[in-house]
Amino acid sequence: MFTLEIGGQAIAVLDAEEAEARHIIENEGFRADLQRLQTDGKPLWDGQAPLNLRPATEDEMAAFDDSDDILEGVDPGDEDDAAPAEEDEEEMEVVFLVPLDDGEDED
Repeated sequence: MFTLEIGGQAIAVLDAEEAEARHIIENEGFRADLQRLQTDGKPLWDGQAPLNLRPATEDEMAAFDDSDDILEGVDPGDEDDAAPAEEDEEEMEVVFLVPLDDGEDED
């Protein structure tokens, strides 16, 4: 498992080998999602800060195992990365470590 950090903050855990995790974070669709998804009214990524990948800590792996907020079936070649990749034998899973806004305006 690997953790995606943005601006020194752990954002998500990816259940993947390092090469696959790097491929995911370099995917334009995934990057667009990071700019679209928000926490505390701010995008997870500003489109400019470096995306850092590192091995997940034990606490982050535990958070992954305990999470109900798993994005399953991420296909790094598919622009609709919430769609299951039916041809893959194993599905890659992503768990966000920060609370995501529900998308509704709270003003």
